[in-house]
Order: sequence, then structure tokens, then C-alpha cells
Amino acid sequence: MKFRSVGSSKDSKIEMNKVSKLLVLLGVLLLVCSSFFIAVVSSGGDLSARSEFFRKGMQTENDADAVDNDWFMLQRVYPYDDVNPVLYENARQSLRERALSKTSSLVAQWKSIGPSNVGGRITSLALHPTNPKIIYAGAAAGGVWKSMDRGVTWKNVFNESASIGSLILSPANPEIVYVGTGEGNPGGIAIYPGNGIWRSTNGGQSWTNLGLTNTGQIGKLAIHPTSPNRIFAATLGRYRSRTQDRGVYRSVDSGATWQRVLFLNDTTGACEVLIDPSNQNRIYAALWNRYRPLTYSIIGGVNSGLWISTDGGDNWTQATQATNGFPSNDDKLGRVSLAIAPSQTSTVYALASDGIGVRGVYKSTDSGNSWTQVAAGTPFSNEGQVWYNNFVAVHPTNPNILFAGMTEMYKSTDGGVTWSDVTSTMHVDQHAIIFNLNTPADIVVGNDGGVFLSSNAGSSWIKSFHLPISQFYAGTVDFSNPQHYLGGTQDNGTPRTITGSDSNWTSIYGGDGFYVLVDPKNSNRIYAEYQNGGLGYSTNGGASFFGGTSGISSSDRKNWCTPIAMDQNNTLTLYTGTHRMYRTKNGMQNWTAISEDLTRGANGRIGTITAIDVAVTDSNVVYAG
Repeated sequence: MKFRSVGSSKDSKIEMNKVSKLLVLLGVLLLVCSSFFIAVVSSGGDLSARSEFFRKGMQTENDADAVDNDWFMLQRVYPYDDVNPVLYENARQSLRERALSKTSSLVAQWKSIGPSNVGGRITSLALHPTNPKIIYAGAAAGGVWKSMDRGVTWKNVFNESASIGSLILSPANPEIVYVGTGEGNPGGIAIYPGNGIWRSTNGGQSWTNLGLTNTGQIGKLAIHPTSPNRIFAATLGRYRSRTQDRGVYRSVDSGATWQRVLFLNDTTGACEVLIDPSNQNRIYAALWNRYRPLTYSIIGGVNSGLWISTDGGDNWTQATQATNGFPSNDDKLGRVSLAIAPSQTSTVYALASDGIGVRGVYKSTDSGNSWTQVAAGTPFSNEGQVWYNNFVAVHPTNPNILFAGMTEMYKSTDGGVTWSDVTSTMHVDQHAIIFNLNTPADIVVGNDGGVFLSSNAGSSWIKSFHLPISQFYAGTVDFSNPQHYLGGTQDNGTPRTITGSDSNWTSIYGGDGFYVLVDPKNSNRIYAEYQNGGLGYSTNGGASFFGGTSGISSSDRKNWCTPIAMDQNNTLTLYTGTHRMYRTKNGMQNWTAISEDLTRGANGRIGTITAIDVAVTDSNVVYAG
């Protein structure tokens, strides 16, 4: 078998531009993330504005591995750097109008089949101050959900944007809910831009847009407890674009108008903002140089750091190692999260990343004037993605009890000096936490597995179900039984239903799930994978799996989502790709390399194979993207 390049022609690129507007109308279905299959958005726009990545190529093998994690978005925005916000919003409005009219065949033909019992990434939480049974949960790609019974059941109350960055209730009236759209956690995992800040005055029944629609991702909202008209928004900006629409914004009229009060440059956004509850003029903000062109080594940079204002946001001073004891903004400072102790507001904590792992936990007891590093190293030495999951939170009545959310959940009872892992049976990758102010032992956490609740201060956790927010990378149907649906999900493995119900999906393979195949001639043979080519095969219908990577070199470059394809004429013959093509003829028991490096161009750029298919009419014809 020989391989030859079949790259795009100029005419085909022009034709893609013609159809992009049609594709984007279907692509808005990604907003309905409770559905099993979701369509995707084409970027549209000027084809001359080619991606920086595709113009320059990847320079090193480490860069190649890093860029592979952008697989999900790259296949949706190519050949551009980012989602076209105009087309995205037009598509969202179009589908909304169709749904309201109930006349569209597109809407009528789609039905959500779940899963509702698996969960997905939660980015923000809000808890009613007097009725702790009322919880709001913001999803990475599923809008805002509301529970009236402490997480037993949920109702979707906000779909104006699928991607949620921050939720907050007004201290003046808990029926007033603010939503900052656009997830603040970076990564190649469906980081769609938001469309600004929204407000509901009736507990989520209806919503009004308050602006900041071009800020892309909103990391945090803050409202002063006694001056609820004063709102601050930490905006990160669009993830893959250089833009002026980032930094800290302030509103003094409950969001009617906004003023940008802290801005450094077009690649540095704000990931955190806090208002001192005892002094509305003292504001803390964490800036993050997290613009990510498609090559990078760490997520951080010289403009990341902690900034403090003592005049309500008019002027700002950066905390540095020399002046305050806080890490200086060198190229090894990344994301920083902040927390004020509610019972002792002069005590402030910061969890700082070094761009990848933990740089340290820092504490101030004088309202940020001076800082001391109170913890570093163990037990955080295994934390390697603090740019993705990073928060610190303080107990409502005890300033020495705090929680830190990273991959695992950690708790300290001595002001951050020592920590214990309290993840227990809870899902990993922590993103949000909220305390019941009246009963602080009651805690709600949001992570990549959904919403988890504790009634004993974090000693044990209970998962909240009925949240259909799983993010599917890929899915399939067992054609021998059309009630069998399977799919690979973000950080929730490969779940399956054998009844077609939305509430009884079970996981058959772990990790981040991607492609899954069922042999049409023998449904007992199932092929699945986890990230970076973790292939496995089952011969008993998914009850157990064997490792399926024998013969594939461990030193090969592998994609975050490694493609697999089946020859429909010879179903025990499958193909997979690293930077070269492999074939198995015995159902994944072993593989043989059948090509040279297909991804290394004449200019030295490198990559991985991202898509494979076999011609149904001729098994000798195989395509690799």
C-alpha cells in the first residue's frame, strides 16, 4: 500500500468559504450539549487570514505534543485561529428562533438521549444564601442549571451561551443572578467563546445581556456585599486571538455600563478579581498572560501577576517579590487564584502556578501589603495542570481552614501550612467550590465529573446526577442493536447505554474517551481508547478490555485524540495513526507500521495523524489526514 499527498486545492478552499455559513447553522447544535451527537462550527471569514500555526508550523517535538491537545478546536476552526464570533452568534440566534417557533424540522428531528447520569465539566457554582437547597451550576459547554432540591434534580435555566465562566448572586436580592459567559479554564477541550455578561432578576426565568460581548472568556465576577451596584469582571479575552478586549472591567450601575480599569496588553487577561467585603475600595486582581498561539511551552508569562487597588479600581499596584513578597511576574508565573477569609478580611490567600504545576500557596494577613509563602512541594508535587484547574477557598467562619482545588482536592486546617488530600471518591479536576454560610460543613464542588456535595466538611462526597452536560468527542451506534449508543467523553471515559435511555449510561473504558467502534459483524468486539493512544479491545461486549497497543512504538508522536478506523469489508482489520500509519489484521491484538512519517514536511514541521478512513468500495484505499 502506498501513500501520497492529496492536499487541498485553491478551488476547494474557496468552496469551503461558500459553505461555511451553512455549516455554522448546523454547528450551533453544539450549544445543546445534552444531546448525544453534537454538530460543530466552521469559522468562516477571510481565508487569507490563515492560522499562525499553519503558516509557521510546529518547531519542536515538545511543541507538537502540546499542540495536539488543541485537537478538538483545531478541527472546528481550521484554517483560522479562533471561532468567528459573528457567525457563531448568528447561528445561535437562528437555532433559538427555530426552537421558539417549533416549526423547524431540524428541531423536531433531534432528541436528547443523554447521558444525564454521567456528568461533565462544571466551571462555576452559586448557592442561595438563605435556602441552601437552591444551587446554580455553570457548565463548560451546557449553559446554567438550577436545582431546587440540593442537587437531586436540575433544570436548565440559561442557554444564551453554552460556555459559562462565572456565576454570582446579588447580595441585595438572591433572585438577581449574574452570568459571565466563556469558560476561564484554558485547554484544547471545547473552549468556546462566550457572549458577555447576562443578568436575571427572577431567578433564571429570563435574561438580559449587559455587554462585554467581545471579551471571550470571563474568569470571575465580583460584587460588593453592601454596594451591590458595584460589579467587577475579570475577563481573559478570546483564547486564541490578540485582542484589546481583556482585563478588569468595573460597573457602578449594576452592569448597565462598563469601564475597563486594568489592562496591560493584548495578550494578558484577568483570571481573578475580588472585592474586600470590609472595604469596597480595596480590589485584588490576578492577571494572566494566557493568550495561546498554537505553539507554547508553559501557560504563563512575564505579565502574569497580582495587582491591588486601594481606590476602587482607579489605580493599581503590582505585588512583587521585592516589595510585597509575592512572586514577581517572571516567565515562570502562571495562573493565580485568590480568596479572602470572610471572617477575617485582612487575611488573603493565593494559589500560584508556575505555568504548569504549583509554584506555592501564599498568605497575607495585612490585606495584601505583604505575603509569605506557606506551602510548596508536597503534596502538590504531582499536580501538573494547575493552568486548567486552580482555586483556593476559605471557610466562612474559620480563616485557617481552606480548600485548594487542582487535579485533586486538598484541605488545610492550619492556614495553608499543611494539606491533606480529601478527594476521596470524588471526580478529579476541580474548578469551583461554594459553602453553605449557615452550615459551613455543607460544601458543593464542581469538577470535570459534575457537581459533588459534602455534608461533613469534605470527609466524603456524594455525586449529583441528572445533569446532561457530558462533552462528547466522538460517538457511534451498535448497528446490531440500535438502542446501544456509545461515545467518548471529556474526562468521563467511554459511556454506553444499552436501552437508549438517557439515565442509565455506564462507563466501559476510562480516561478521556475518544473514538469507539463496534464490529458490525460481531457486536461483542468493541474498540475504545483514552487520551494519547490508549487503545483497548473487548471480546465480550465491553465487560472487560485488553490493551490494544502491542506493536505501536511508545516513542511515536501520538495525538490527544488518536484516530482509529475499521475496514468494513474485513472488520478485524483496523488502522490507527501516530506520526505514521499502523494496521492490525487480528482485531487489535498487535499492530504493524505500514508507512513512513506522514506528518513531517520539507520545512521540518512535525505533527500527528488526526483522521483516517477506509474506502468501503475498495479496502486497499486508505486516507490519512
